[in-house]
Amino acid sequence: MLKKIVAKTCSVENCTKVKGTRGWCDTHYKRWQMHGDPNYTPPTTAERFWAKVDKMSGFGPDGDCWRWTRRPINSGYGHFWDGSHMQLTHRYAFFLANGRYPEPQGRHTCDTPLCVRPDHIIEGTQLQNMADCKERGRTTVG
Repeated sequence: MLKKIVAKTCSVENCTKVKGTRGWCDTHYKRWQMHGDPNYTPPTTAERFWAKVDKMSGFGPDGDCWRWTRRPINSGYGHFWDGSHMQLTHRYAFFLANGRYPEPQGRHTCDTPLCVRPDHIIEGTQLQNMADCKERGRTTVG
């Protein structure tokens, strides 16, 4: 007589994977090991991004910029791994607010490279950005 083997599923609600250690599938067991909770859900890319932003420090020329708190790249701008590409933080903040990246590039109205406040980022060209620099006295002439 053949015995029918019935695989039991993970004890976490709505999980259909085969259970293993502690009654959880491998995924939920590893989440419990790393985070102390088998139901731990990794943060979204947007949550990871905004967790690195200080909105309260009174940063920038008018004190209303949102500061990227991680180390900037050599140019002074913030950078962030979105899961597939390294992005400049002001461009990524614009993307999160508008659902698209600024084209052809993002320009800071506040002249603060580490600012990621979406309403401080506008679209424009390199030529417009250089005109902003000259107009605001942020470049050497000659």
